[in-house]
Amino acid sequence: MSTAPLLDLLVVGGGPAGLSAALYAGRARRRVAVVDAGSPRHAVAEGVHNLIGLEGIAPAELRRRAWSDLAPFDVTHVEGRVEALKHDGRHWHADLGDRALVARAVLLATGVVDLLPDWPGLRATWGHSVHVCPFCHGWEMRDRALVAYGQGDHLAHFARMLRSWSADLVVLTGDTPLPAEDRADLEALGIVVRAGHPVALAHDGPALTKVHLDDGTLLARTGMFLGVHQRQTPLVRSLGLESVPDPFNEDGHVKTDDMGRTSLPMLWAAGDLCTRMQQVSQAIASGGGRGAMIHSILAMDP
Repeated sequence: MSTAPLLDLLVVGGGPAGLSAALYAGRARRRVAVVDAGSPRHAVAEGVHNLIGLEGIAPAELRRRAWSDLAPFDVTHVEGRVEALKHDGRHWHADLGDRALVARAVLLATGVVDLLPDWPGLRATWGHSVHVCPFCHGWEMRDRALVAYGQGDHLAHFARMLRSWSADLVVLTGDTPLPAEDRADLEALGIVVRAGHPVALAHDGPALTKVHLDDGTLLARTGMFLGVHQRQTPLVRSLGLESVPDPFNEDGHVKTDDMGRTSLPMLWAAGDLCTRMQQVSQAIASGGGRGAMIHSILAMDP
């Protein structure tokens, strides 16, 4: 039996969703611990966008400010990684390898794992000139020579949206040939549609310069929007939670109810592991709502 002090809330993951939940719960005078491995998924991005009042803020600075906001409250920052979670019928027990934590409620805010292609040059350009979301980075890539790849059945619609940011657009269909009508519509808009798969990216530092295709073609492009498949983290996968199918996540989204609760008792989830629309602003709202709901539920069993 663990002798660790009992927490009201254990937050697994110190990204925008987790820290927002911690702020709500901390201000409600709950005893909270946030376990964070210190390797945020959006760390490679040069700025966080669509966050009103903080447009363009660096991810590291956003985290620093968040922890500064949490300083007055009973919120502990635990550096590490939760390796296992078990429920004993009343409390959750978290194994961090070198220590254990016990909590009445747990919020999963782990994000997801991007399954990036193994292309030479991708790591150097990822988050700088190669992106997933045009809402997050379209403005920064405006009027560049762009290429879109990997959006599957959503490719035609994605291309129409992307043209708002640049009229110089090449669409690579990969293994998803476009219906003749969609192809004709895109070409009428001046969008180049062609078959092919990228195999390597040429770059100058973080700046994309050319895309090498599997047929030997070199495309001179200075920006890419890449449809990336994902999976849940090993911890989330180990819990056997109910999920919602998603073509871009091999495990699906974690299914939650209107209060953010998962299929296991006193276990909530927030942020990117629950949704396909992965935005910092939405993660913050999601985490905050979960933090409020967790306080409300805990108040029923003081």
